[in-house]
Amino acid sequence: MILRKLAELCIGLVIMFSLIIFSGTAVKASEPVLYGAENAVEDKELTLEDILRYSLESQYLKRSIDNGIFNSFGKVKLYQEMERYSGTGISELEILFLKRGYKIPEDKSSKYFKAATDFKTNLEYSYNNEIKNIIMYEMFLKQDLPDDVRVVLEALRLRGNQDLKAIEASLDEINGINMENTVDDNIITRFFNWLGRSFDDMIH
Repeated sequence: MILRKLAELCIGLVIMFSLIIFSGTAVKASEPVLYGAENAVEDKELTLEDILRYSLESQYLKRSIDNGIFNSFGKVKLYQEMERYSGTGISELEILFLKRGYKIPEDKSSKYFKAATDFKTNLEYSYNNEIKNIIMYEMFLKQDLPDDVRVVLEALRLRGNQDLKAIEASLDEINGINMENTVDDNIITRFFNWLGRSFDDMIH
């Protein structure tokens, strides 16, 4: 019980620091960012439809990030690979909506992302966004879910972790950091490692 409470506290701190440090500095949005994963953590009475909607919104936002990068920087290989996964996730979630007779929400994600002029800032935004998505999926997977929904969410969490590692490697390459064979699979540890590097960047 104590360990579970500590884990929940750590996740809360990750979300709090994530919102404070990055939400207003990485990429400008046309209105306050409360979409997908950020809406999910504020919702205290989740229904299955809510879970599917927040998950789909998170995939919509990933697709908007990918398209924004392509429009500004061309077909960057890293984002091409992530675009393929987000497209698959959207299709899988839409099938779950249709099976249950839920209305598929409109894609409003373009309101919440505008690509920055430098590539590193976009990578940082993607990194922060992916952490929040993974935390959201882990929160959802603690619920009593139908088997087909659980399978899709587990796949989205796995793909999110893969994308996070790829983004992290690109950031380390830009920053000249050799992290080979030292990547910690713990999401909270990775976030605070990144947070420390971000403070170093601010100081220097």
